[in-house]
Amino acid sequence: MYGMSISQSKGIVMEQNKHSQQLLQAGPLKSTLTLKLHTSYAIRLWEGRVVPNSQNDGDEKKRKWMIPSLPMFISRAGHITDDAKKGYLYAEMWLYQLEQALEQGTRTIQKLLSEVEKQLVQLPAVAVISDISSTSPVDLAIFSKSPVGYKCVWLLVGVDQLALRVLQGEHYGFISRQQRDKVLKLAGYQVRHVTGMAVNYRKYELTRHNLDLNSETYQQASRYLGEIDPDIISGRKRASFLPSLKK
Repeated sequence: MYGMSISQSKGIVMEQNKHSQQLLQAGPLKSTLTLKLHTSYAIRLWEGRVVPNSQNDGDEKKRKWMIPSLPMFISRAGHITDDAKKGYLYAEMWLYQLEQALEQGTRTIQKLLSEVEKQLVQLPAVAVISDISSTSPVDLAIFSKSPVGYKCVWLLVGVDQLALRVLQGEHYGFISRQQRDKVLKLAGYQVRHVTGMAVNYRKYELTRHNLDLNSETYQQASRYLGEIDPDIISGRKRASFLPSLKK
Protein backbone atom coordinates (compact mmCIF):
# COMPACT_ATOMS: atom_id res chain seq x y z
CA MET A 1 0.00 0.00 0.00
CA TYR A 2 2.85 2.35 0.85
CA GLY A 3 5.28 0.90 -1.67
CA MET A 4 6.63 2.57 -4.81
CA SER A 5 6.83 1.01 -8.23
CA ILE A 6 10.15 0.71 -10.10
CA SER A 7 8.90 3.01 -12.85
CA GLN A 8 7.98 5.67 -10.28
CA SER A 9 11.38 5.47 -8.57
CA LYS A 10 13.16 5.76 -11.95
CA GLY A 11 11.07 8.80 -12.76
CA ILE A 12 12.06 10.50 -9.50
CA VAL A 13 15.77 9.77 -10.09
CA MET A 14 15.59 11.12 -13.65
CA GLU A 15 13.85 14.25 -12.43
CA GLN A 16 16.50 14.73 -9.71
CA ASN A 17 19.32 14.30 -12.27
CA LYS A 18 17.66 16.80 -14.61
CA HIS A 19 17.29 19.29 -11.77
CA SER A 20 20.94 18.74 -10.75
CA GLN A 21 22.13 19.39 -14.33
CA GLN A 22 20.16 22.61 -14.45
CA LEU A 23 21.72 23.79 -11.20
CA LEU A 24 25.26 23.02 -12.41
CA GLN A 25 24.88 24.68 -15.80
CA ALA A 26 27.00 27.85 -16.01
CA GLY A 27 25.65 30.98 -17.59
CA PRO A 28 27.33 32.97 -20.39
CA LEU A 29 30.66 34.58 -19.60
CA LYS A 30 30.85 38.35 -19.36
CA SER A 31 33.72 40.80 -19.06
CA THR A 32 34.16 44.53 -19.64
CA LEU A 33 37.22 46.63 -20.44
CA THR A 34 37.82 50.26 -19.54
CA LEU A 35 41.08 52.16 -19.64
CA LYS A 36 42.48 55.63 -19.10
CA LEU A 37 44.64 57.56 -21.55
CA HIS A 38 46.84 60.22 -19.97
CA THR A 39 48.52 61.98 -22.89
CA SER A 40 47.05 64.07 -25.68
CA TYR A 41 49.44 62.24 -28.00
CA ALA A 42 47.76 58.87 -27.35
CA ILE A 43 44.30 60.45 -27.43
CA ARG A 44 44.94 61.87 -30.91
CA LEU A 45 46.00 58.41 -32.09
CA TRP A 46 42.76 57.02 -30.64
CA GLU A 47 40.66 59.62 -32.41
CA GLY A 48 42.54 59.57 -35.72
CA ARG A 49 42.33 62.44 -38.16
CA VAL A 50 39.90 63.07 -41.00
CA VAL A 51 40.65 64.80 -44.27
CA PRO A 52 39.91 68.53 -43.81
CA ASN A 53 37.03 68.66 -46.25
CA SER A 54 33.48 69.93 -45.90
CA GLN A 55 32.26 66.69 -47.50
CA ASN A 56 33.26 64.89 -44.30
CA ASP A 57 30.41 66.52 -42.43
CA GLY A 58 27.53 64.16 -41.79
CA ASP A 59 27.61 60.39 -42.13
CA GLU A 60 30.47 58.93 -40.05
CA LYS A 61 30.85 55.96 -42.42
CA LYS A 62 31.52 58.25 -45.40
CA ARG A 63 34.24 60.32 -43.71
CA LYS A 64 37.67 60.20 -45.33
CA TRP A 65 40.47 59.52 -42.88
CA MET A 66 44.06 60.73 -43.10
CA ILE A 67 44.85 58.70 -39.96
CA PRO A 68 42.36 55.91 -39.14
CA SER A 69 41.03 55.97 -35.58
CA LEU A 70 41.31 53.09 -33.12
CA PRO A 71 37.51 52.53 -33.08
CA MET A 72 37.66 52.18 -36.88
CA PHE A 73 40.52 49.69 -36.58
CA ILE A 74 38.63 47.65 -33.97
CA SER A 75 35.60 47.48 -36.27
CA ARG A 76 37.67 46.52 -39.32
CA ALA A 77 39.63 43.92 -37.34
CA GLY A 78 36.33 42.29 -36.38
CA HIS A 79 35.26 42.06 -40.05
CA ILE A 80 38.65 40.70 -41.10
CA THR A 81 38.55 38.06 -38.36
CA ASP A 82 35.02 37.00 -39.36
CA ASP A 83 36.11 36.66 -43.00
CA ALA A 84 39.23 34.73 -42.01
CA LYS A 85 37.14 32.26 -40.01
CA LYS A 86 35.13 31.64 -43.18
CA GLY A 87 38.33 30.61 -44.93
CA TYR A 88 38.72 33.69 -47.14
CA LEU A 89 42.41 33.61 -47.99
CA TYR A 90 43.02 37.34 -48.23
CA ALA A 91 41.41 37.81 -44.83
CA GLU A 92 43.65 35.09 -43.39
CA MET A 93 46.70 36.79 -44.90
CA TRP A 94 45.65 40.21 -43.61
CA LEU A 95 44.97 38.91 -40.12
CA TYR A 96 48.38 37.22 -40.02
CA GLN A 97 50.10 40.40 -41.20
CA LEU A 98 48.23 42.48 -38.62
CA GLU A 99 49.40 40.15 -35.85
CA GLN A 100 52.98 40.37 -37.07
CA ALA A 101 52.83 44.17 -37.26
CA LEU A 102 51.34 44.40 -33.76
CA GLU A 103 54.03 42.16 -32.31
CA GLN A 104 56.76 44.17 -34.01
CA GLY A 105 55.17 47.42 -32.83
CA THR A 106 55.01 46.15 -29.26
CA ARG A 107 58.68 45.16 -29.33
CA THR A 108 59.59 48.61 -30.66
CA ILE A 109 57.65 50.38 -27.90
CA GLN A 110 59.26 48.20 -25.23
CA LYS A 111 62.72 48.93 -26.63
CA LEU A 112 62.06 52.69 -26.70
CA LEU A 113 60.70 52.62 -23.16
CA SER A 114 63.76 50.72 -21.96
CA GLU A 115 66.06 53.32 -23.53
CA VAL A 116 64.12 56.17 -21.92
CA GLU A 117 64.22 54.47 -18.51
CA LYS A 118 68.02 54.20 -18.73
CA GLN A 119 68.23 57.97 -19.13
CA LEU A 120 65.93 58.60 -16.19
CA VAL A 121 68.18 56.65 -13.82
CA GLN A 122 70.54 59.64 -13.94
CA LEU A 123 68.37 61.06 -11.17
CA PRO A 124 70.52 61.77 -8.07
CA ALA A 125 69.94 59.40 -5.17
CA VAL A 126 68.82 62.25 -2.89
CA ALA A 127 66.02 63.26 -5.30
CA VAL A 128 62.62 61.62 -5.57
CA ILE A 129 60.29 62.07 -8.56
CA SER A 130 56.70 60.96 -8.21
CA ASP A 131 54.89 58.83 -10.77
CA ILE A 132 53.40 60.85 -13.61
CA SER A 133 49.76 60.86 -14.66
CA SER A 134 47.16 63.23 -16.06
CA THR A 135 45.01 65.25 -13.70
CA SER A 136 42.08 64.53 -16.06
CA PRO A 137 42.68 61.28 -17.98
CA VAL A 138 40.23 60.22 -20.67
CA ASP A 139 38.15 57.16 -19.73
CA LEU A 140 37.31 54.76 -22.55
CA ALA A 141 35.02 51.74 -22.62
CA ILE A 142 36.20 49.27 -25.23
CA PHE A 143 34.66 46.24 -26.90
CA SER A 144 36.20 44.29 -29.74
CA LYS A 145 34.90 41.22 -31.57
CA SER A 146 38.47 40.23 -32.35
CA PRO A 147 41.48 39.72 -30.06
CA VAL A 148 43.49 41.66 -32.65
CA GLY A 149 41.44 44.73 -31.79
CA TYR A 150 42.46 44.45 -28.15
CA LYS A 151 46.11 43.88 -29.10
CA CYS A 152 46.08 47.23 -30.88
CA VAL A 153 44.58 48.83 -27.76
CA TRP A 154 47.48 47.40 -25.70
CA LEU A 155 49.87 48.88 -28.25
CA LEU A 156 48.23 52.29 -27.79
CA VAL A 157 48.47 51.95 -24.01
CA GLY A 158 52.19 51.27 -24.42
CA VAL A 159 52.53 54.44 -26.49
CA ASP A 160 50.66 56.37 -23.80
CA GLN A 161 52.99 55.12 -21.06
CA LEU A 162 56.05 55.82 -23.21
CA ALA A 163 54.83 59.36 -23.91
CA LEU A 164 54.37 59.96 -20.18
CA ARG A 165 57.95 58.95 -19.41
CA VAL A 166 59.40 60.89 -22.36
CA LEU A 167 57.56 64.08 -21.40
CA GLN A 168 58.58 63.62 -17.78
CA GLY A 169 62.20 63.10 -18.82
CA GLU A 170 62.14 66.23 -20.96
CA HIS A 171 60.58 68.27 -18.16
CA TYR A 172 63.37 67.38 -15.74
CA GLY A 173 66.14 67.84 -18.30
CA PHE A 174 67.10 64.22 -18.96
CA ILE A 175 65.77 64.12 -22.53
CA SER A 176 66.20 66.76 -25.23
CA ARG A 177 63.34 68.18 -27.26
CA GLN A 178 64.78 66.61 -30.40
CA GLN A 179 64.91 63.18 -28.81
CA ARG A 180 61.39 63.62 -27.46
CA ASP A 181 60.04 64.36 -30.94
CA LYS A 182 61.98 61.46 -32.47
CA VAL A 183 60.73 58.93 -29.91
CA LEU A 184 57.10 60.07 -30.08
CA LYS A 185 57.11 60.08 -33.88
CA LEU A 186 58.47 56.52 -34.01
CA ALA A 187 56.02 55.37 -31.34
CA GLY A 188 53.04 56.90 -33.10
CA TYR A 189 54.05 55.28 -36.37
CA GLN A 190 53.63 51.82 -34.80
CA VAL A 191 49.92 52.53 -34.26
CA ARG A 192 49.32 54.39 -37.54
CA HIS A 193 50.97 51.60 -39.52
CA VAL A 194 48.64 48.94 -38.11
CA THR A 195 45.45 50.98 -38.40
CA GLY A 196 46.30 51.84 -42.00
CA MET A 197 46.80 48.16 -42.83
CA ALA A 198 43.32 47.29 -41.58
CA VAL A 199 41.64 50.05 -43.58
CA ASN A 200 43.30 48.86 -46.80
CA TYR A 201 41.68 45.42 -46.53
CA ARG A 202 38.99 44.47 -49.05
CA LYS A 203 36.75 41.41 -48.94
CA TYR A 204 37.27 38.73 -51.61
CA GLU A 205 35.54 35.38 -51.18
CA LEU A 206 38.48 33.32 -52.37
CA THR A 207 39.03 30.11 -50.43
CA ARG A 208 41.28 27.09 -50.75
CA HIS A 209 38.43 25.29 -52.53
CA ASN A 210 37.62 27.87 -55.21
CA LEU A 211 41.00 29.55 -55.69
CA ASP A 212 41.87 29.94 -59.37
CA LEU A 213 44.93 32.06 -60.07
CA ASN A 214 43.68 32.71 -63.58
CA SER A 215 40.21 33.83 -62.57
CA GLU A 216 39.07 37.42 -63.01
CA THR A 217 38.30 37.67 -59.30
CA TYR A 218 41.81 36.70 -58.28
CA GLN A 219 43.38 39.00 -60.87
CA GLN A 220 41.33 41.90 -59.52
CA ALA A 221 42.17 41.02 -55.91
CA SER A 222 45.88 40.64 -56.60
CA ARG A 223 46.02 44.03 -58.31
CA TYR A 224 44.63 45.66 -55.20
CA LEU A 225 45.90 43.48 -52.34
CA GLY A 226 48.88 41.75 -53.92
CA GLU A 227 49.57 38.07 -54.52
CA ILE A 228 48.43 35.58 -51.91
CA ASP A 229 51.35 34.22 -49.92
CA PRO A 230 51.70 30.47 -50.70
CA ASP A 231 52.48 29.88 -47.01
CA ILE A 232 49.04 31.26 -46.16
CA ILE A 233 47.41 28.79 -48.54
CA SER A 234 49.39 25.88 -47.09
CA GLY A 235 48.74 27.00 -43.52
CA ARG A 236 52.43 27.38 -42.70
CA LYS A 237 51.69 31.01 -41.85
CA ARG A 238 48.51 31.31 -39.86
CA ALA A 239 47.11 33.84 -37.40
CA SER A 240 47.25 32.53 -33.85
CA PHE A 241 43.57 33.35 -33.23
CA LEU A 242 42.31 31.15 -36.07
CA PRO A 243 41.41 27.46 -35.61
CA SER A 244 43.79 24.88 -37.02
CA LEU A 245 43.25 23.81 -40.61
CA LYS A 246 41.47 20.53 -41.12
CA LYS A 247 43.65 18.09 -43.00
